Amino acid sequence: MCVSLRPAHFSKTKGLTAEAKMGRKTVHLLGYQNTVANTAGDSRSSPTHRRQMTGPSRRRGGAADFGWDDAPVKVKSDDSNGNAMLLPIPAKPGTMSEDNVLDTSSAPNFLKNMETAISPRMRTLGGIRRGGRGADSMKKAIVFDHDIYTVVLASTPAQIAKALKQVPEHRRPPLNKEMFDAYAKWYKGWTFAFCCFDTVDEANAKPLLWWYEPSRPEFLFFPALDGHDGNVPNLQAEVTVDHALMVGCTSDLKLGSTVDYTDAGMSAQLRTLLPRQVLGHQYNQKLPNGDFLFRVEDVRNSEFKPSRALPPGASKKK
Repeated sequence: MCVSLRPAHFSKTKGLTAEAKMGRKTVHLLGYQNTVANTAGDSRSSPTHRRQMTGPSRRRGGAADFGWDDAPVKVKSDDSNGNAMLLPIPAKPGTMSEDNVLDTSSAPNFLKNMETAISPRMRTLGGIRRGGRGADSMKKAIVFDHDIYTVVLASTPAQIAKALKQVPEHRRPPLNKEMFDAYAKWYKGWTFAFCCFDTVDEANAKPLLWWYEPSRPEFLFFPALDGHDGNVPNLQAEVTVDHALMVGCTSDLKLGSTVDYTDAGMSAQLRTLLPRQVLGHQYNQKLPNGDFLFRVEDVRNSEFKPSRALPPGASKKK
């Protein structure tokens, strides 16, 4: 349920996309947690689920097409043992910094609690359809550590390339020009979280939780484009997914599942921001490759209607 710059094994992904109130402002949350292992240079094959279900249809254009274009980014490559996963975030340009990463040390189980909340019913209320800063942009990337990751936060893949020298050598991946070119075209104007790691044995990463001012507040977005072999993701492929995905909003959900947060020391900030109720589904199946989009209006009406969408610039001609 993510894209890595080199071969890697990701499993047991838990994800959250939700509305939240920060003072008088409505923001969006993006929560992400998985089990990760760097298999670059390793001959071991990643386990996959064999269960197959009917594939959804893809929705092209329309709400999923944010409309943009971009020129390829030229970067150099080098040798390294590190790896990274690349997460696009549809924030207003120039509004994200390290301050947008929330401290989850007081609640390491919040995503597990959400997964437990949706597990009894495993219900979807609709089918999957395929279908900070005040500057105008970040002038340079921001680099910081979070759990097993060194994160590079940038507004373009080119900024990531320039900032990689700040990543510790053992986590620093070689540059992947083809991947960066594709993301520069597909997600123009977005913010990129480039999460570098070097864990060879499977490690349970602590949850990442971001808040951001959305460029399209009418949609909730979760990055789910899939590619674990280090190559540019095949947008026409069907991929095996293994994850729990939860959505929430600022209002109470009539048909939502109430979350029993078990971390007694959860900070006041997280208790204010995290949703009390969620909708969600556990996926163990094949799906067409793509990201997840939800209409905020649907979520507010307690309707879980995900759209499996291609990146917004994928249909643009070069």
